[in-house]
Amino acid sequence: MLKLPSRKNPFQSFAEERLKPLNKKEITFNILGTLIVVLLFNGLANGFFIYLISQRSFFLASHKWTLLNNLEEPIDWLVLGDSSCNQGVIPEILSRELGGTTLNLCIFGPLLVFNDAWMLEQHIRQVGP
Repeated sequence: MLKLPSRKNPFQSFAEERLKPLNKKEITFNILGTLIVVLLFNGLANGFFIYLISQRSFFLASHKWTLLNNLEEPIDWLVLGDSSCNQGVIPEILSRELGGTTLNLCIFGPLLVFNDAWMLEQHIRQVGP
């Protein structure tokens, strides 16, 4: 004969979870500990991104100055400006459409006019106008 299970709640056999009451000291410790961990990780992430951005800017500026310093003859179209020029001007298209050689030495905002003037002066001094 088939025996049917009893109708009592099947979950009653599990042990009931009993939470220990927390005192103010333990609650404060948990809240402050969580806050410290969050602030620590945010601080580390912020420092990493500042380092990453500053290193990229330095690399770009170094690369553009190296291109300029390695020139052996004058360029027909020397493009100077900020980051919109750096991302927006493609030297190959400019050379094809206007003829001649093109060099894009645009860098980024913080250097702007000073860097452009120094690069133009260096180009003239090094290979002529």
